[in-house]
Formats: sequence, C-alpha cells, structure tokens
Amino acid sequence: MDPEIICHCMSISRKEIKKLILEKKVSSPVDVANLTLAGSVCGACIPEIEKMISDEKT
Repeated sequence: MDPEIICHCMSISRKEIKKLILEKKVSSPVDVANLTLAGSVCGACIPEIEKMISDEKT
C-alpha cells in the first residue's frame, strides 16, 4: 500500500489532491470528489482530505 495514496478506492494520491487545493482552490471534500471521485466510494479518506484542505488554509 502506497502511503501517498489518500483514496485507495480511486487510487488518488496526496500530490493530486494537494494540486487541486492549490491550483483549483477547492474548499471541500465534495469539490475534490467532483473533480477526482476521491471520497465518493467508501468515504474513509474524507477526514484526510478535510485535514489537507484545512492545513492549506492556515
């Protein structure tokens, strides 16, 4: 298991999500899901996606 994969259901990496947060200014896990499908299957990655978004805002 790759520790850099945040959404294992859709194989979405931390790098891909961070790029969306910085470049597309996504502000919620729903935004991330709409663009990548991350968080749209089992939801286990949503807390980590929320943390990534929150960390970038501070």
